[in-house]
Amino acid sequence: MSDKKDKKQQQEQKNIHTDEAGYYLIEGQRSLKHQKLNKALQYFKEAIKIDPKNTYIHYNVAYSLKNISFLKDKNKAFKEIIGESEHSSAESYFLAGVYYALCNELEKAEIYLKTFLETNPCGDIYLETKEFLQYVSGEEKPYMNVTYLKLSNKYAGKGERVKKEVLNKLNCPFAREKMLDSLYQELDDEVISNIIFLYGLAESNSVAESVLRDYIKNSWVKEKHKELALLALKDIGAKEPYEIIIDNWVEELTLREYFERLRKSDWQPEWHKVLDCVLNKIKYNSNYNSDNSKILQRDLEQIWSKYLNRVYPLVPPIESIELWAAALEYLAFFKREGQINYKEIALRYAISPADLLEKSIIISNVKFR
Repeated sequence: MSDKKDKKQQQEQKNIHTDEAGYYLIEGQRSLKHQKLNKALQYFKEAIKIDPKNTYIHYNVAYSLKNISFLKDKNKAFKEIIGESEHSSAESYFLAGVYYALCNELEKAEIYLKTFLETNPCGDIYLETKEFLQYVSGEEKPYMNVTYLKLSNKYAGKGERVKKEVLNKLNCPFAREKMLDSLYQELDDEVISNIIFLYGLAESNSVAESVLRDYIKNSWVKEKHKELALLALKDIGAKEPYEIIIDNWVEELTLREYFERLRKSDWQPEWHKVLDCVLNKIKYNSNYNSDNSKILQRDLEQIWSKYLNRVYPLVPPIESIELWAAALEYLAFFKREGQINYKEIALRYAISPADLLEKSIIISNVKFR
């Protein structure tokens, strides 16, 4: 009986810490919005100090600092959080790893994450750190495409000669049109794959880039050919993000984001439940119009999917389905209407209006490229 009581008290204490840390996190983000940097840094320090093992807090602090629009030296502000010369705790290495990963400084991120694992081999967030390290170091091989590898081997040692042949074809109007026609009219998958790969050898060629960019915006293009075309664009040196059609909707994604994006089949059960909950509730929203229900449903799915994609693998725990669903509904209607009664939404979901706004801030703070 005593053990159960102790565990209950520990859980209650943990919940209090999480709530306090969350409060300081939100206040820090608000201060940043008003360009009050020093105040924001103090709030963030307090949030980490209260709950140092909370990966959700670490990620949001790192993400907020990475996206400071009014500050040139973001790294300096970040160092104020973790200390100018030495890290104040083992968890600070994890925070540094997340921050540099978000800034796309992957080598630095890898060093800090490895250091955390070495200094904290039995810590609470060891497994999460290991998973994130694989993500950062590329050990998960997100760009793995079997056809691409086979074609790379096929043309190994012939690169320069084949590249010249491709460039000659692209400079000749007749050959260029024939190559383009083959891409769209050829029924053989292997031939199409080969053509896509050859376009990728035309380094810095604007014609090849234009063809591939148009190609990935076609809804009938097979998934494997989209992947090949994206890899070819990367080889050409085409600037990211790329416009690509996914589920009949054009999205802007980097190559990494495309390969790492979450399919609904990969979603955790509670992520599905959030979307199901809001889809069931919107019919009771006074702003709901059955005529635009499909558009609204698409907006909800887009906001939620993009949020999950952007924060993965550090998706925060979904402790309240209704709370996240309400925030999602609020953002979808706000996007369309501009002004919306969030208190009315909170009432229908039986949650606190303040909590609704807090969660909507967390979702909307994630910038979708």
